[in-house]
Amino acid sequence: MDNSAHASLVSSDDVDGTDVYGNDGAHIGTIDHLMIDKQSGRVAYAVMGFGGFLGLGEDHHPVPWGKAITLFGNANTKNVVLEKSYSEYMEGFTDQTTGEARRGFVDVVRELEERFPDPSTIEKEADKKAFAKLFGEYLRVENILQNYDEFSSLRELQEIDESDAEAVRAFKERHHLSDDEIDELKSIEMPADRKVQDYRSTYNDIRDWLRREKASAEQVESTIDWDDVVFEVDLLESQEINLDYILELIFEHNKKTKSKSELVGEVRRVIRASIGNRAKESLIVDFINQTNLDELGDKAGVI
Repeated sequence: MDNSAHASLVSSDDVDGTDVYGNDGAHIGTIDHLMIDKQSGRVAYAVMGFGGFLGLGEDHHPVPWGKAITLFGNANTKNVVLEKSYSEYMEGFTDQTTGEARRGFVDVVRELEERFPDPSTIEKEADKKAFAKLFGEYLRVENILQNYDEFSSLRELQEIDESDAEAVRAFKERHHLSDDEIDELKSIEMPADRKVQDYRSTYNDIRDWLRREKASAEQVESTIDWDDVVFEVDLLESQEINLDYILELIFEHNKKTKSKSELVGEVRRVIRASIGNRAKESLIVDFINQTNLDELGDKAGVI
């Protein structure tokens, strides 16, 4: 066999369990499995497992394949290194191999806010497809950025009350940031958590709608080609919430306001953004409406 013909190939058996390291040399996790693009047949990204113990309690995030991974398949190493910097994923970069411009998080968020300020109003099929592609792009770059401490700091800053000087001071000390660095973080546009939940909900709605349309015997012929749209289910599931979290949300919200209509609205937003809990929506809403939450006190009273 001519080994040179196979020099650029790597076995999937060799991928499983491969260590993943950041640019700083810190160990991040290991490769769990690969996701294949159904059109090109190429690897779109590898799914990395991290945290947990002996495979239990692991979280999963995608690691870009080909565009941001180097060293794999090198005879002298089985390590995978995330090649792109945090700023490149935030601001965009040009692919060294293809010359293709890759948009960063900032541009994707800006377009989402400009084109789809209220995703619940999306009705036309063309707009549904445009949103699905754009939010899929958001999910991919956001999940990559979650591997970087800088992005964790940025997200944490969104929860800080800027008028609380002590909270701001503690945040600066915790992350070793100067006033200029804090100002730089503040200048980055981040979608609010509620808005992201609405985006996720709409994304799930469009996915469900498309599946129903394809399965319908009375399918209306469409001029929109959906073959280039891949719904990032793995990425959604990497941020999935459980029933325990929903119960915690219910009782925490109930302490702040006694309006069940507001509570139901908030819980519906969270549930619809979740793939695994959408089917439980009516059950959870009935629980809220039919239960004296003040008597139970907390989620332990439910269990």
